[in-house]
Amino acid sequence: MITAHYSVLNLIAPRVGWLTDLTNWLRELVRTIFLEAVEFAKDFLEFQLEMIVDVVLAIVNAVPVPQFLDGYTICGILAFAGPTVSWAVTTMRIPEGMLLISAGFVFYIIRKVVTLFQW
Repeated sequence: MITAHYSVLNLIAPRVGWLTDLTNWLRELVRTIFLEAVEFAKDFLEFQLEMIVDVVLAIVNAVPVPQFLDGYTICGILAFAGPTVSWAVTTMRIPEGMLLISAGFVFYIIRKVVTLFQW
């Protein structure tokens, strides 16, 4: 009779007790601390990368524009080129070629950054 009572109690509440509650609480505590540590590491890495990019951007912006390039634009230079240059640029599809080269360069840089400069 006692074993039947014990098995019914086991079916109703298999994990009853303060020790189970304590271990569950500790397990959740460790899990939460680990997840927060991972989030902190991600945020710290993002912060470091942002600081590096800001320093590089500041260095690039500190470089002055050369005097011989001051006041020139691509449109200003090509405006006086004439119809022959316009025909050559259109026929050789230079804008599409430059777009393809730029896309390849962007893909190369993104691949380097994603693989942490290992590839």
